[in-house]
Amino acid sequence: MMIIEVLGPAEMWFDAKDGRIRYLGNEVLLYYLEEIEPMPAEVKATKTEAEIIQLAEKYRQIIMGDFSKEMTYAKPKAKFHSYGMDVGKWEITWQRLINGYSVWADCIRIRIYDSLNLDLDGFSAFGAGLQYESCPTDVKINSEDAKKVAWATVDFIQREYYTYIKDLKFTLDKSELLIIAPNYLFDSRVKDWSVGFLENRTTRLAYRFDFLSENRDRLGIDIDAETGEVLGASLPK
Repeated sequence: MMIIEVLGPAEMWFDAKDGRIRYLGNEVLLYYLEEIEPMPAEVKATKTEAEIIQLAEKYRQIIMGDFSKEMTYAKPKAKFHSYGMDVGKWEITWQRLINGYSVWADCIRIRIYDSLNLDLDGFSAFGAGLQYESCPTDVKINSEDAKKVAWATVDFIQREYYTYIKDLKFTLDKSELLIIAPNYLFDSRVKDWSVGFLENRTTRLAYRFDFLSENRDRLGIDIDAETGEVLGASLPK
């Protein structure tokens, strides 16, 4: 049996709907690293990707139990941060899938420090997405037709909604089919789209088009893959 040892206070977030742990952070470890033994500017990994994934899988089972078996996830991916804000930290991610399509912002993520002068294995934090509801994955709109709707929406945003970007020239940077939680940003029936948005767990299969301006401003448009409806957008900051 493996036990996650937190040397002091731990920050935990629970889902009010189902009681599942959404976040678990080892606050004492973070304090230790910030105040007692700061990490160097650049480090090299001492563990292999296979070793860190095996350790992370154990953490996932301990924290989530059988909950993680209710969903389908892609094989875990591990990334080591050799420099920057997360220097010395491994980040292991399980991306949730519905009928083979990635579900945006719905993943399990565990962070583990590679090597520390401590009598523990460096568990830093666990986080889980909202675990959105499933949805049909029928594709009835082809990508070219969806792209035309997306471009028309970009034009609308520049003319009517975000006029401060009206003179920017956007180009299509990338597109993909994925499961999203619509924010219905331009739906007149939604009086305040931000209210309850983070608790919206309904989903749709959508084409997500990411546009990029010469100023590196990003604009995302979501088009329903079954109906061609504009499901929402992510706007430049």
